[in-house]
Amino acid sequence: MATSFQLIYENEGQLIKFINDHELAQYPTLLIQAYVSQMEGQELDTLRNTLLKHLPKAKLIGGNSRGEIIDGRVSERKPILTFTVFDKTNIHSNLFTIQKDTNGFQLGQTIVKELVNSETKVLIVLASYHYSLLNDVLSGIYEWSPDIHIVGGVMAEEASHHSFIVTQQGITSHGIAVASLDNQNLYVKTMVNADWQEIGSTFTVTKSKNQRIYEIDGKKPVQVLKTYLGQGFINRLPYSGLEFPLLIHRNGKKKEFFIKRIVDFGGVQVSDPIFEGEEITFAIPNIESQVNSSIKQLKNLKL
Repeated sequence: MATSFQLIYENEGQLIKFINDHELAQYPTLLIQAYVSQMEGQELDTLRNTLLKHLPKAKLIGGNSRGEIIDGRVSERKPILTFTVFDKTNIHSNLFTIQKDTNGFQLGQTIVKELVNSETKVLIVLASYHYSLLNDVLSGIYEWSPDIHIVGGVMAEEASHHSFIVTQQGITSHGIAVASLDNQNLYVKTMVNADWQEIGSTFTVTKSKNQRIYEIDGKKPVQVLKTYLGQGFINRLPYSGLEFPLLIHRNGKKKEFFIKRIVDFGGVQVSDPIFEGEEITFAIPNIESQVNSSIKQLKNLKL
């Protein structure tokens, strides 16, 4: 059994009252999720220290976000704290810093070694921003623990600073935060909602190798991007790549590929291997479909 309490954080005095009102310090197993809107690094570290001062046994995970939700309402630009108490569930969390030479697949295996045991049911994985090796990290986790449920996402970046992630160990703008929930009897239901709508012309990949595209309709991919999405899209990679993925019809299903960066000879690197002769289109979120899908999944969750 798990019970959650939410708070729009304003100051330490308000937090202390909330902790006392809900007797949070009395619970032996407590997970705090902190989604903190536009907080910069020093502010987030101050909040981390404040939380741990009053709840030293709690496990913490969170970071920068947009569109925080509390009581069914969106609360922009205000930190939202969610305190979840568990019965018969152990919680562990850790912060993994990423360097330029970090091997994502090996990092995934390190996460499994440090945080996964025979009772682990769920991993919450948060990345400070869209690392090109994030898929490799998830592949490393899956290779060693294919039955683990993984939930999470990429933190929101602000114009003034990189996004930050936090655990009780510290904060970083270059890393991955992970929390594990250990209880094989824990009921888990995961949902994903990423419906995309094709826009514009269809193109053919005329030269590619692994995760790199070197020609689209005989042209350099960077030229195609500049023509259809503008120089601003190129300048903001890899973040802009999340907003306008490439959509491919493969084996009867639509699959999205995210553009990560510009590579040699005007090519682009994408999130997964892509093959010559495949047809691609740009895509945008299908809002109506996402809303309908969310409503349906929430109804199923209540059954």
